[in-house]
Amino acid sequence: MSEIHHECGIAAVYHLPSDQTSPLCPDSSPNSASRLLPRMLLDIQNRGQLAAGMTSFDPDRDQLIDTHKDIGTVSEVFRLSHRAKHENIMERYAGRAAIGHVRYATCGKDDRSYAQPFERHHIQKHKWFAFGFNGQLANYEQLRDRLLSDADHHLARENDTEIIMHEISRELSAAGGSPDYRKIVGNLSRLFDGAYSLVFLNACGDM
Repeated sequence: MSEIHHECGIAAVYHLPSDQTSPLCPDSSPNSASRLLPRMLLDIQNRGQLAAGMTSFDPDRDQLIDTHKDIGTVSEVFRLSHRAKHENIMERYAGRAAIGHVRYATCGKDDRSYAQPFERHHIQKHKWFAFGFNGQLANYEQLRDRLLSDADHHLARENDTEIIMHEISRELSAAGGSPDYRKIVGNLSRLFDGAYSLVFLNACGDM
């Protein structure tokens, strides 16, 4: 049997209204929920040391969802050994919901543009989303060729995560103004061949 390798890791947290206070997040402010993400990612650091990042949601800021990511370990990306720098990051990306990712490269280059979560901006909030992907698509080449069969299409990265981003966008566009996420996930699962897990967050706060 070949050696087992860890390939990326994902995490997510959401503040839900409650009369109780979690010992993990004693600050009852909804926007404190995102502060849990670096620790959650640190707990799965073994699944990827190449890059790390998180996207948070706050309905009261201009950047409804905003992403912090970079090359490096969780400690390096979130400046865990520099209290003031870490606090600045946590304040800037404070949110009531957040998703995170640690990257182990299965394909693609080793630069910041490949770090996750991937974020896709759109003027319509339900089409403005970020996601983190753990896994690998066996039919990546077929999906890539299908997208590039349109001469006006261009892929900026050589990895399956960008393919997934465009396919999610396609499904959201086809769904209209009230997307049925169960149906969308069903359509995508029939399209993607492989073993994977995924976290998703949009600018409406849907996860």
